[in-house]
Amino acid sequence: RQATAVRKASEDWLGRIAGPRGRNFAYRAFVGRYFYWNIGFDGRIDLSLPSVPYLSGSWSERIQEEDQGAYRFAGQRGACAKIPLERTFDLPVVVTARATVEEQTMSLSANGRTAGQAGLPMVWTDVPFLVPAASLNPGENLVCLGFTRARRNERAAAVQLIQLP
Repeated sequence: RQATAVRKASEDWLGRIAGPRGRNFAYRAFVGRYFYWNIGFDGRIDLSLPSVPYLSGSWSERIQEEDQGAYRFAGQRGACAKIPLERTFDLPVVVTARATVEEQTMSLSANGRTAGQAGLPMVWTDVPFLVPAASLNPGENLVCLGFTRARRNERAAAVQLIQLP
């Protein structure tokens, strides 16, 4: 816990002094695990796996159904993935999901900035988004899904895959 606290404090401090480059320097010094560089070579965040290290926030445990396959439920807000990038670029993201309630809308945000929103049907669907480079930072990024139709502790959608390029 102390090492994590030092890392976060270093990222905040260097971020204030040197901006995104400073945060990235602290991330590289303490963690140094980047998508496409030394983890996540295929860009897949597969939520059907028993253990997914990138997840953060309101995700359920893995659920396996014979007719639906394996997936996780996402809560209304805060179903996030931590995506560490060495450099920023326009990031296409495709989310494979299905709604659990009628007329569901799914939004995707990166570091608190909304990148898009789309309707989500009650059948498995690939929903594409494009996260602009301006919404991303070198180092760790928090990419979150949000849903319009669900109560606070309700399961808003089932998600199988978050595919990056």
